[in-house]
Amino acid sequence: MKRRTLFLDQGEMLGGAEWFTVDFFNAIGVADLRRINPLIVGAGSHDYREKLPESVATCEFDWPSVRGNKISSTAKLLGAARRLKRLARDEMATQVFANTPRTMFVAFLAKKFFGMKTKMIVMLHDFTVPERLLKSILNTADVVVVNSIPTRRYACAHMKKSQEWKLRIAENGVNLKKVPEFEKVKGIKKVLIIGRIDPRKGQKFAVEAAAQLPEMKFRVVGSPFEGDSRTIDYDCEIREFVRTQGLDNVDFIPEVDNAFMEMVSADLVLALPTEPETFGRVAV
Repeated sequence: MKRRTLFLDQGEMLGGAEWFTVDFFNAIGVADLRRINPLIVGAGSHDYREKLPESVATCEFDWPSVRGNKISSTAKLLGAARRLKRLARDEMATQVFANTPRTMFVAFLAKKFFGMKTKMIVMLHDFTVPERLLKSILNTADVVVVNSIPTRRYACAHMKKSQEWKLRIAENGVNLKKVPEFEKVKGIKKVLIIGRIDPRKGQKFAVEAAAQLPEMKFRVVGSPFEGDSRTIDYDCEIREFVRTQGLDNVDFIPEVDNAFMEMVSADLVLALPTEPETFGRVAV
């Protein structure tokens, strides 16, 4: 039977998980792509779908939010798990791959409670999954991929010792050939903070620093996520701070495709997460 891989990704925006998938498919060869035979389940963002190779198929899928009323959310998640099991059967999928908390949760429910037979692969790249749920997911998955030594330790701390054999680590996930040449920095005049506008990314600290360093030019590159009111409110908050402080040394630039080129033009790149972050793309 020809292999079929379901890549589970709500893809509501171009975040780290989505860029990982885009980079992955653009890096592998045609033969490997045929062997994987991928179908991205979700991919709600038009911008996300546009950046995928034409040969990578997508399908719509309702990935319900885990927020709100617990009873209603649980019912919707169970419904999604049932639909996922049916999709895996209809597509004759041999494996599913999940690298976001929501898709991991639904895949876990499909396998644990609805008997989905498909091989379940999860990729752990942060600390955001609630610990009790993470233990259940890791011990149910057939393969657990981690992307750094810290995430491997974190996974081991939440898995049974007898389950550690299924861990795989991708220790070098960066194509250094894509990094452009940088000129040696002789002084710090241009400061960059790049990433999704989000309270967890710390852009507020950058604009507060700009108020204290008027001789430096700050660029805030990124956009909030329209589906998350917290990011919209945060974007308004930092823009209002810049306006009320009368800062003329701060520029706001929407999300860009090539982060490296933004970094080339800066003397200093800031990464200011307010929560533990194991492997942020900005740091890489």
